[in-house]
Amino acid sequence: MSGTLDESTGMTIYDLVVQKKAENKLIQNDSSVNGGLTGDVDGVNRVFLTSFLPNLASISVYYNGILQTQGASQDYVVSTVGSQAQITMNFTPLSDSIISVDYQR
Repeated sequence: MSGTLDESTGMTIYDLVVQKKAENKLIQNDSSVNGGLTGDVDGVNRVFLTSFLPNLASISVYYNGILQTQGASQDYVVSTVGSQAQITMNFTPLSDSIISVDYQR
């Protein structure tokens, strides 16, 4: 994977791979490899799965563009289900919401 060096910060910027499921506004940004995120944003479902097991510490979840806080008494929790990460929201996302997730392998 090639990136562009930002000389002002000394950091390398990588293009993100974005997959969007248009009918329910589920977006997954994976900065290291193509993958998928499953789960309906339908006003009922609170559980979403990655297509592989990413680095759990690298997961960031955004709800309508706002970074959520991980934790049992916060916005979401992450667990491992076989070779996938399971993201369980501690609230029910509305059907017209956008959920996006950034993570690394």
